[in-house]
Amino acid sequence: MKKQLLFAALLSTTLLCNSCGTKNNVANDDILPNDASQTNDVLSTNTSETNESDTQTAENNQPASDSGVVIIDSKTVEDQDTADDGTVIYSRSYTQPLVTIANNAEAAEKINADLQSRIDAFTASDSIRKESHEYYEISSKEEGYDFFEYNESLGFEKVRSDTNVISFIMNSSGYMGGAHGFYNSFGLNYDTKTGELIDFAALSDDADKFYKDTLTYNRELTQTDEYKERMFPEDFFDGSELETVLYGDEKWYLSDEGLVFISNPYELGPYASGIIEFVIPYDKLAEMGLKEEYGYK
Repeated sequence: MKKQLLFAALLSTTLLCNSCGTKNNVANDDILPNDASQTNDVLSTNTSETNESDTQTAENNQPASDSGVVIIDSKTVEDQDTADDGTVIYSRSYTQPLVTIANNAEAAEKINADLQSRIDAFTASDSIRKESHEYYEISSKEEGYDFFEYNESLGFEKVRSDTNVISFIMNSSGYMGGAHGFYNSFGLNYDTKTGELIDFAALSDDADKFYKDTLTYNRELTQTDEYKERMFPEDFFDGSELETVLYGDEKWYLSDEGLVFISNPYELGPYASGIIEFVIPYDKLAEMGLKEEYGYK
């Protein structure tokens, strides 16, 4: 089990953490992959932007002139490496969110800068791209090798946006051959007023009690049939894995349903179980001491 946890942590760190959305139209020609111009004798690289229009506003339906009203736009950028024979060797895509907060440009700039830093880390990494070219060269020269396109993507899914909280799920996925691809999710929670990331300890005035209460609730969920069917058997754990996984960095987010904790594939369950979410409703969170500004109406 510990080897599985280490594998998942290493994979997530490699792809994302040097520092996962509605597709909307934003005019920003500067957001392009850092290595989109990479070419060699057998390939060409094509970059394109896919734009759709679907502006999202805060759920409280305040007039657009009111302070704190949130608008989230985004666009999708795609690029690929193609061989002379038309074979797509590698493809990559990511979404570029753009947050606007009425009468609070400073907070919006902080959020957008943090989101951009994650995209920059994603586009700066070229390990999967390099491996795809190496494998293509081998498969094109030797018999018995079937080449499959390598790909990777990064997306940001808005799960809450109001005058207090803006939350995204950051989704990373890809394929590097083998039986199946990989995918992982992380939670990003921003304070709408300050633009800063919300620390878990800041959710309650009594951080220790809130931590213990939420952990107890999550442990109780693992004893229900729904979770037992998706998680590894109890004898896989030594008692600390649940806490280690769910309370790791960026493994939670605030949605319109409650506080959601994330277990990615191989962490608490097999690949077939997918991402396992632990949800604590807002009425339960209020009893545990969640600050009023982080509640949801």
